[in-house]
Amino acid sequence: MTDASPARSVIRGIVRLALFRREGFAEFSATPQGFFNSLSPLIAFGLIGIVQSLANAGWRAAFTNALVAVITMLAPTLITHALAVRWGRQEWWLTYAVAFNWTQIVFPLLLLAAGFISVIGRVLGFGATGLLTAALFVLLPYALGLHWFITRQSLGLSRGRTLLCMIAVYFGMVVVLFVPLLLAAMLS
Repeated sequence: MTDASPARSVIRGIVRLALFRREGFAEFSATPQGFFNSLSPLIAFGLIGIVQSLANAGWRAAFTNALVAVITMLAPTLITHALAVRWGRQEWWLTYAVAFNWTQIVFPLLLLAAGFISVIGRVLGFGATGLLTAALFVLLPYALGLHWFITRQSLGLSRGRTLLCMIAVYFGMVVVLFVPLLLAAMLS
């Protein structure tokens, strides 16, 4: 027997949010299970990187990539959770976390498209590096804009708190990713 309610679609939600359409949030399940489901593409990409590292660079590189994958997967949502609790927005945090995680698939697809465009540009005689660089300069503001949109709309934050949240997420990522790597390099 089928449910009479309209079916949710993760792909439809990703596309709608990628186009900055608020109704994309309704396509996701803002539940603990929905959160774990939203981690699946991030885990898959992380595993691919770990296997590549293991095959090409050995177990130390694979272990490092595993740690980086876990940190980059969980740090944004954990940092945002702490702020959501502090600001009394924890009720909406799962909406943010699920949407943020699912929309992370947009960026590898856009990078793939940018690479494809640069290959076509090279075949047509254009500078492939210039095309790829231009695509990255377009992609970075888009990524920041999408993160802003998801943060502000899902958590109902003011512009100031949205900015503070994004700064905290990116600064936190730098600290947890690069400080241990710098310390390890200094000690070796």
